[in-house]
Amino acid sequence: MIERKNNTIPNMDYLLLLGVAALNIIGLMMIYSTTFYLGFQLHENPNYFFVRQLVWLSIGIVVLMVMTKVEYHTWLKYSIPLMAGTLLMLGIVLFVGSDTFGGRRWLFGGSVQPSEIAKLTVIIYLANWLASKNEKIKDITYGLAPFAVLIGIVISLVVQSISDR
Repeated sequence: MIERKNNTIPNMDYLLLLGVAALNIIGLMMIYSTTFYLGFQLHENPNYFFVRQLVWLSIGIVVLMVMTKVEYHTWLKYSIPLMAGTLLMLGIVLFVGSDTFGGRRWLFGGSVQPSEIAKLTVIIYLANWLASKNEKIKDITYGLAPFAVLIGIVISLVVQSISDR
């Protein structure tokens, strides 16, 4: 039996980390090169969009570090409230969302896009739901039908929010 040492450095997938870092660097270069003139034209600062993206990347890294400390079983407790909140936000955006480019996608004046939150929430909820079904998942009325209905509801709310009005 292998005894695990209690160390502070977690086991990491360095190849995945390298890939994510490379994609972020390439993305930052693309943002800088494509928005240099626009940033100068709109904000009199050629680095405006690059700096904004860098700030959000930094926030994302901090959130990532915090989330790695959360035990994955914790998500089981919150999967149903998260899904309910996401469905509520997707419904609210249809009535009071901000119209941009022919679609109503945003809440709070363009700060929150519920369809982006729905991506993560659906994964968390469905992972919990599928794990709870065990062998019953093979039954079409118990496994596939409710799964299809839930995914259909989420997709229809997202599609409705992005369609032309």
